[in-house]
Amino acid sequence: MTDLGTKLELIYRLRGEKVGSAIDELKGLEKTDRQSVVSYKEEKLRRLMDFAEKECQFYRAAAENTKPASNSTSAFEKLNRLPATDKWIIKKHLPDFICARMRASWRSTSGTTGTPFVFKKDRHASAYMDAMMYCAYNWHGIAPWSRQARIWGSSVGIRGKLVQKAKDRLLGRRRLSAFEMDAHNCRRFFYLLLRHRPFYFYCYPNAMYQFVLSLERLGLDGRQIGAAVVICTGEVLFPHQKEKIEQVTGCRVVNEYGSTENGIIAFECEYGTMHVLPTVHVDIIDPDSDGFGEISVTELNSRSVPFINYKIGDMGRVLDSGCKCGRPFEAFEIKEGRVNDLIVCPSGKKVYAAILAYVLKGHTAQFKVFQEKRDLINIYIVPETDYNPQIEKKIRMKLQNYLGNKMNIKFTPVDNIAPENSGKRRYFVSRII
Repeated sequence: MTDLGTKLELIYRLRGEKVGSAIDELKGLEKTDRQSVVSYKEEKLRRLMDFAEKECQFYRAAAENTKPASNSTSAFEKLNRLPATDKWIIKKHLPDFICARMRASWRSTSGTTGTPFVFKKDRHASAYMDAMMYCAYNWHGIAPWSRQARIWGSSVGIRGKLVQKAKDRLLGRRRLSAFEMDAHNCRRFFYLLLRHRPFYFYCYPNAMYQFVLSLERLGLDGRQIGAAVVICTGEVLFPHQKEKIEQVTGCRVVNEYGSTENGIIAFECEYGTMHVLPTVHVDIIDPDSDGFGEISVTELNSRSVPFINYKIGDMGRVLDSGCKCGRPFEAFEIKEGRVNDLIVCPSGKKVYAAILAYVLKGHTAQFKVFQEKRDLINIYIVPETDYNPQIEKKIRMKLQNYLGNKMNIKFTPVDNIAPENSGKRRYFVSRII
């Protein structure tokens, strides 16, 4: 069994997650050929759909309406007959999706679409998600116990901050809040990392880009940190950002594509190719002449809430071309991913817009924010049942801690927030030219 390190072994044992054996299984798959991977996925998919049909009301009903033409129908053909889902469909009919007998924990997306999604993730699925992460990261020499520098969101509550800090310490992570990236905090984080000596960064591309720009302005040498890899995830990584990050840090910049619901979907190898990982099956809906269409993901190990034909909301394509790395996984390209903007404060400071999702989550069913002027943001909200003036005051105070007291914050309750013309649901729109 793969060595995870003492701390991780203990954590996974307590959680009942067989991560080590899953790593061995997935590493073995890397040494096979493309047809072996197809066969592996088809068997996983067959088991998933059989389980969902027996255990989940939604798929029992769907199966009655989608009987296969014959017993020889492949798992992939059967999958194509099942209805598409997305977070709004599952959220609306969650009891019909849940398998209660699976040992599971509640998880939540960050709410960057304006609609936080709370769902169950079982131990079987989360073990494979973590195992796949360790396997993919190992392509770049990252071990499960490698030290990490994280530029990411951070909890806004006192209890959440304490839990997060303890978890970061336990797992060898040091964090710079993407909501507080002023010159002082970037300088402080730089000197912290000189002592911590991380092997890699894990970050939002925009946040890492702002960090390296701050290092340049401060005259600090990012190469002194000694990291080898920067993993960028959560939004589009633009070429100019990648070039600048590599220049300032001396690191290899690696692109990751995934979601809270499904784990890592595709990952960049050492030759720069994004590969679809074997823990998921990806379909492209209504592809154009270049093969780009809406991405649909089936997480092959999900059980407590089966994610089958799950539409992510992004555009991409799957290629059958090989790669110099020799891994038998399909190549993958993103055309349009999740892009999180920056709020420009009256002081000129720029704050990562994901702070909106962190502060508003739990108080609103949905929200959308427009920055009209440098000193004005309008927040349109679909309130939760317990929403009241005191909660609104609390939200305003939290936001002003990050945006400054000169930022005017206007709240407008509404019954519904329509999606964009593209079908996406952007949670932040800047109207500042």
